[in-house]
Amino acid sequence: MGKSFTQEYFLCSLNPKGAAELVNSDEGAAILFASAILELQFAGIIELDNKKRFVVGKDLPPQLNYLQPVYNFIRDNKPKTIESLGEDFYFNDKLPKALFTSVGASLVQLGDASEKHNQGLFKNKTYILPEEKMIIAIIEKIRAELLEDGKITDEVVILSALLEKNSLIRKYFSKYERDVIKQRLKEIRKSDSYQLITKLLDGMDSWIAIFTTTFITMN
Repeated sequence: MGKSFTQEYFLCSLNPKGAAELVNSDEGAAILFASAILELQFAGIIELDNKKRFVVGKDLPPQLNYLQPVYNFIRDNKPKTIESLGEDFYFNDKLPKALFTSVGASLVQLGDASEKHNQGLFKNKTYILPEEKMIIAIIEKIRAELLEDGKITDEVVILSALLEKNSLIRKYFSKYERDVIKQRLKEIRKSDSYQLITKLLDGMDSWIAIFTTTFITMN
């Protein structure tokens, strides 16, 4: 099984020298959380009820165990709107760290990243170091699908949107390439073939706006 868009976003959002948090810390964490929710929804694991609140619809399959912290949070609490989830994520010290650790551990297990433990004054910190060749492969996949003539997959569309939201697209692509990617994403969102993806991405855009606004307000 290949990596999911959440795992690939995570790899691309790490400091190449290793990190205990994602690049653009609060924003990076918020987008990772939005990606986890989107992936659970994309897989049909969670869904919206008639009051636009997230509820669990299915058990979490083993291959998505790295999303367990978010899945458990939604399952074990009363149904919440995305606004409530955003506030809870911000005020919950354990959930962002648990999600980072869980996704990071899944990539270490796949051999796409490694761990480094640092003995601090008060506590240990685990740093996740991405394998450079894996990031290159991810970027080349985006390039092949959106800048060349490859078949465009739902996962690459979502991943590209995630990277654009965190401004990481600037890190990996030239201005010309970024302009082309943005234009391709606009075309894809207007296409009848991508109605489900467009709906999911529109929802994700709203979630990220809510999360980041919450972070800015609280800070």
